[in-house]
Amino acid sequence: MRHKQHIIGIDARMYGASQTGIGKYIARLLEFTPPRMPETRFIAFLRDPEYAEFSSSHPNVEKRRVTAKWYDYREQLVLPFELMRTRIDLMHFPHFNAPILYPGRLMVTIHDLTPHAFPGPNMRSFWRRTMYHAVFSSAVRRARRIIAVSDYTKSDIIKTFGTDEERIAVIREGIDSAFFAPHHKETSKALLWQRYGIARPFILYVGVWREHKNLVGLIEAFSKLNKKYHCDDVDLVLCGKEQRSYPQARHAWRRLGLDRRVKLPGFIPEDELPYFYRAAELTVIPSFAEGFGFTGLESLACGTPVAASDATALPETLDDAAAYFDPRDTDEMAECLFKVLKNNALRTKLIANAPEVLAQYRWETMADETAKLYHEILNP
Repeated sequence: MRHKQHIIGIDARMYGASQTGIGKYIARLLEFTPPRMPETRFIAFLRDPEYAEFSSSHPNVEKRRVTAKWYDYREQLVLPFELMRTRIDLMHFPHFNAPILYPGRLMVTIHDLTPHAFPGPNMRSFWRRTMYHAVFSSAVRRARRIIAVSDYTKSDIIKTFGTDEERIAVIREGIDSAFFAPHHKETSKALLWQRYGIARPFILYVGVWREHKNLVGLIEAFSKLNKKYHCDDVDLVLCGKEQRSYPQARHAWRRLGLDRRVKLPGFIPEDELPYFYRAAELTVIPSFAEGFGFTGLESLACGTPVAASDATALPETLDDAAAYFDPRDTDEMAECLFKVLKNNALRTKLIANAPEVLAQYRWETMADETAKLYHEILNP
C-alpha cells in the first residue's frame, strides 16, 4: 500500500539575508531539511522579489507566490486564503506571526519575546499592541509544537503564556560554513580599506538599530574606553542600517564628540560579513535582550573574540567563549572591552574555548531535529 505524500508549507516571506537572523533561519531550513524527508513535498511561500529569485536544488521543494507583507493587516486578512489555495498537511511559521484566521495544522518557531519588554516605536498605538499580543498568543496556543531557539526563549514562553513544557522543543540554529574559512586578518583589513574606507583597528557591532540592542550604552562605554583607558587608536564600527525611528544612537556619539571615531558601513552583504569579523579586534554584543546570539558565534568562527552582555540567552549561547558585562553598567562594559582588547591571555583563552561551543551549532543538527518534529506531528 502506498503511503500518503505529506505536504509541508514554509512561510518564507522573510527569506533572505536582509531579514537578518530570521531570514537566515528560513534559508537554511529550506536548504537542509528537505533532503532529510525526500518523501515529503515542501512548499515555500514567498513574496516578490524573493519569489522570482528563489530556486532550490532539491526536487521535493516548490514555491508559491503570496502578496501579504509581514506585520501588515493583509497578513491576517489575505494570507490565510492565499495559503489555503494549496493543500497543506502542516504549515510551519518560522516566526510568531501566524495568521489568526489560518485554520490548518501549524507549528511555529519563536526566536525571542523581545517586543514584550521592548515594544519599540512601531507598537506605540493601542491597535498595534493589541494585535501583536493577539497574534502571538494565538500562534502559541494553536501550534501543534513550538520550536524555541534557546532554553532561555523556552522558559520565557512558558513564563509569559503558561505553555506546557512538553509542547516546546529547543532546536538551536547553526553557523554558516563561510565563517569557518581560514582566518586572513590582513586580507580582510585591506578589503575593508578599499571598499569602506575603514583603516584603523576597530571594535565591531553587527545588528539592527533598535532600543533593545543598547547602542546608546555601547557608545557611552566606547567614550569611557577612550577617556579612562586611553584607547584612542581604536574606532567603533556599527554595521546595520541606521533607523530613523532610533535617532538616539546618532545623538549619543555627537553629544560625546565621537563623529570621527564611529564608522557606519551600513547594511553588510552576507558574503562580506566574514571580512568584518576577521578584521575586527573584537565583536561586542551590548543587547538588553537576545533570544540567541548569531553574531557572537559568527565572530568566534572567524577567530575574533567576543565581549557580550550577560543578559537573557547570550551566556547560554556563547558559554565560556565570551567575556561578559552588565549591559546597564557602561563602566563595566568599558572595562570588559578594554580587557578583551589588551589582555592577550584572555583573548587566547576565549578563542581556545570557541571550538567546543561552536560544535553545538550546526545547521545539519537543526535540520535533523526539525525533520523529527515534522514526523511526530504528521504521524502521531
